Amino acid sequence: MLKRLYLGVLLLLGGCAGWFAVPYDSPLDVHATSAYGTAAKIAAEIQLGQLTTADSYARTTDQYASLMSDIAIAVQQAQGLQTHSSVAEDNKKRLIDILTACSAQTQTLAGLQKSSGLQPNAGAENGMMTTCSEAAKAAAAMKP
Repeated sequence: MLKRLYLGVLLLLGGCAGWFAVPYDSPLDVHATSAYGTAAKIAAEIQLGQLTTADSYARTTDQYASLMSDIAIAVQQAQGLQTHSSVAEDNKKRLIDILTACSAQTQTLAGLQKSSGLQPNAGAENGMMTTCSEAAKAAAAMKP
């Protein structure tokens, strides 16, 4: 009898997770993680003093494009996720908001670099790093 009760509780709790959690999506996770890796590379180049002039923007355009395309794909994947409750839908919207914030911070940083370059230890990359890190963590946290 106790085993049946225990099994019933486990099944109930396991089933509830599906109603409240956003389902895991491997491509979303891969692209969010890739975007964060690219953001970290850009941040390292800033700290190494490699992006101090506006002319340096031309060298990093491909990195910004890669990061932003990874985020765009992750957003599209997230928008297509099926949820089974208002709580899961709210969590999906939060995930999309975090991904979108990563993209916005990246665009802001790219604009700063294009106009005047980026100085080491100025913290210009902090917004991008924070939001892109949170996006990658949120996508990975959905793993079952």
